Amino acid sequence: MIDKNPWDSIKYKKVKAKTKRAFFKEEIALILKTAKTEKYRNLIKFCILTGCRRSEAVHVKWTDINNINKTLHIKGTKNTKSNRLLPIHKELEEFLNSLKDNNKEVLFDYKPNTVSQKFTIIKNKLNLKDVTFHSTRYTFASFCYMNDIPIKVLQEWMGHETVTITMDLYTQLSKQFKKQQVHKISFKL
Repeated sequence: MIDKNPWDSIKYKKVKAKTKRAFFKEEIALILKTAKTEKYRNLIKFCILTGCRRSEAVHVKWTDINNINKTLHIKGTKNTKSNRLLPIHKELEEFLNSLKDNNKEVLFDYKPNTVSQKFTIIKNKLNLKDVTFHSTRYTFASFCYMNDIPIKVLQEWMGHETVTITMDLYTQLSKQFKKQQVHKISFKL
């Protein structure tokens, strides 16, 4: 019988989880300016304006857009909530109208991995830290939250199973937003 566990002497390296973040407004402008093609620039804009995952965005068809009800059907496959209807807000509507002349079934003809590879080139060129293409989702969620979209509504728009996922992972508040909140405090004692 062994008196001591041989694994006890091994020291494990603690791996810090990578934290992703939303884009700052200034970064969005730089990213869009750096994107080499209008087609890719439009995909980035679309994902920021909708919060779609890259795999969802590249599968959106023109038939998924209901101009009468002003909704966009996202055929997500990640979980039961990811198949959802997004309301088309004014800025998204204007953006979609600007795309109308592409004559393809899908809005963006890309493979998901290509989307990420192209973004990595932009990110490295701009020396951006802690961001991936998925940061477009963080950006959408954070902007919505800071503009008083109720968290339950945002959860549904994001296609998350729970509000906790939306709150803990996706809503990142800017320093400016946090400073503005202090002015709301009034006890009137």
